[in-house]
Amino acid sequence: MKWFLMLLWETSPIVLRWPLIMLDQPSSRYLRFRRHIMKKLLTLSLVIVLFLAFTGYTVRAEMRLTTSLKETQYIDGVRHTKIIGELEYDGVLSDQVINYLGANVQNYSDLNVVVGDNYKPHDSWGRGTLLGHIEDIHNRYENYEVIGGVNGDFYNTSITNLNGQPQGLYVRNFETIASGVVSSRPAAGFKDDGTVVFGVPCYQGYVLLVYDEDGALKKEVSVERINNLPTSNELITVYFDNYDLPISTTANKIIIEAKETKMDGVRYFGSGVLENQTDVDMTVEDHTFVIVGHDFNEDDFITALDYVVVQRKLGCGFEDVRFAVGVYDELVTDGIPVTHLDYGLDPEWKHPRTAIGQKEDGTVFFVTVDGRNKPLGMDGVNLYELAQIMVYFGADKAYNIDGGGSTTMALKNTEGTYDIMNTPSDGTVRAVTNGVYLVKGEHIPRPNPVGFPDPRIKLDRPLNLYVDQTGDLRFDPIQHSLSYMVSINGELFETEESSMTLDLAPGEYVIKVRALADQINYKNSDYSEEFVLIVRPDDINHFIDALKEFLLRETQSS
Repeated sequence: MKWFLMLLWETSPIVLRWPLIMLDQPSSRYLRFRRHIMKKLLTLSLVIVLFLAFTGYTVRAEMRLTTSLKETQYIDGVRHTKIIGELEYDGVLSDQVINYLGANVQNYSDLNVVVGDNYKPHDSWGRGTLLGHIEDIHNRYENYEVIGGVNGDFYNTSITNLNGQPQGLYVRNFETIASGVVSSRPAAGFKDDGTVVFGVPCYQGYVLLVYDEDGALKKEVSVERINNLPTSNELITVYFDNYDLPISTTANKIIIEAKETKMDGVRYFGSGVLENQTDVDMTVEDHTFVIVGHDFNEDDFITALDYVVVQRKLGCGFEDVRFAVGVYDELVTDGIPVTHLDYGLDPEWKHPRTAIGQKEDGTVFFVTVDGRNKPLGMDGVNLYELAQIMVYFGADKAYNIDGGGSTTMALKNTEGTYDIMNTPSDGTVRAVTNGVYLVKGEHIPRPNPVGFPDPRIKLDRPLNLYVDQTGDLRFDPIQHSLSYMVSINGELFETEESSMTLDLAPGEYVIKVRALADQINYKNSDYSEEFVLIVRPDDINHFIDALKEFLLRETQSS
């Protein structure tokens, strides 16, 4: 008890102890004890300082955001809000410019999240601005119109052909283009029902996916390894064009003309169509990849009409994401902002920042915070402040993505072009690896897998195409068809009848038709033979009609 009282004496405020000090002088035993306690406290203080230095900084502060300007607009169901104001956090005041962009992708099927990039098809990756990404999205998908978006993942900045390679997962329309330089990096994946998957994906080896001409999966085949021979006759391997030696084996070699390839010597992706097949020794030509297996494709599993993909198989919740992008620091979990980070890029320093979050109601939103520009009131934020901002906007979950000079937000304007809504700290819009975007337009549903051999009956193709005197295209109806797809110079039109009214400008048109089936018991037909239609100007038609009448009268008079 005496020792406890002595410890209490030593640790109590001096204002409570000074009357006792005046009445009594401490003993020599007390002085020794005091020196002992002081040494212990000094040691404990040093341990605490070292612990904080090596384990990260923990904050327990609340944020206060005082706005001097708050503007909100809605474009096709997407909300954009700009805030200019003063942020107070952990006793520190800073000037901020914040942009928010969000939409409820769970309640509205015509609002969705996609990714965009400007990757080169072969030999390297490449980077592009958000405006370049938007153009690429519109070129790839007729069903999406971009409303707005932000920059995406961190990326390789080397001067090699890996420049622009994303550091995390990147999935574009179910294709795993990049599978993560760092396997522990988290990602955000977007499913067709509006669900967002946050977390660390896992990879379960390589697979060969073969789709028929209608996009239905015929079969998934495991790939044993890359750039090496199979270890047994039952297995297949794949060689990419970074393999320079001959493939010496009598096994079948199925050569795929690559639409796109991505590789860094460790991770691979390839897609394309059948070019040729051989069993003789060969080398891999540029912009191709080769599937090797003992008796592989003897059954014509892969045909010239099929689309082939080789990629790493995703797991851990990411199996059926249509799009995905790499993220980094977790900022908000179950609506609670992070207060401790022992990793990440400068978590305590103020920078321009970009983040992605989702609310409990399914709303996906992006936030950018400008920085590195104090004269314009753009101080930037640290990651703890960014986490608080995401909670301010209602985040249930949120993650940091690439920031600094990469931080950019684009938004469609009333003229249908796109404006940059923030102030990039580089003074210009930076070319980045990829971006994530809110779009107007429904996803095209994936056809159900059909298996191989395909048990469905293929419909007969339409015959006897002609254009009648009223200008209608007509052809023979096909039994069991649900509708017909008409191709006119490559542009597709669907009709439920075996006829279609044509309204064509003068010119030459190549027309072909296929019958569409239920895709359950029957499959779509092949296209018909091509029918060439020449549409002449009205004055030419009048001349031809007058000429016909003249010839008819001459014939009758003779």
